[in-house]
Amino acid sequence: MRATSIPALTAILLLAGCASAARGGQPAASPDPGGVTTETCVSWVEFETPSDAAEDAEAVVRGTIGDPAGTAPVFGVDAPVWTVDVAEWIEGEGPDRIEVISTPVTCEGTPSPDPFASAEGEMILFLHLDESRWRGITPLQALVAPGPDGQVPARWK
Repeated sequence: MRATSIPALTAILLLAGCASAARGGQPAASPDPGGVTTETCVSWVEFETPSDAAEDAEAVVRGTIGDPAGTAPVFGVDAPVWTVDVAEWIEGEGPDRIEVISTPVTCEGTPSPDPFASAEGEMILFLHLDESRWRGITPLQALVAPGPDGQVPARWK
């Protein structure tokens, strides 16, 4: 009989738990042409400070959330896309206007409100590039109001 390591067994149990949790909530699901439905259950990192999020982001911008620009598939969910008028590329570079996907929460019974929909005034956005589109770094920590100097604040507000 082959022995299984504790880390390997833990990984298997975590994956099984994520799959069963997905069935209980509203998982990100997408059917393939063969009629099989796949589910994605994402567990998001929680950044202690906005500076931690900035270190993990591919780009950080200061800008104003504009109008909705449709939806885009992310982890099997149609996520809202927003226009952002960029005042400054704090990290990275790009145009003065970009489209950003609001990263969806997956595997929850009740969808979380879209933080981009309630954003007012200038915000700091922490971004990842998925294929050719910008996406908020996580569903709940993709944006924050700037600090007094207009830059990344010391803590979440």
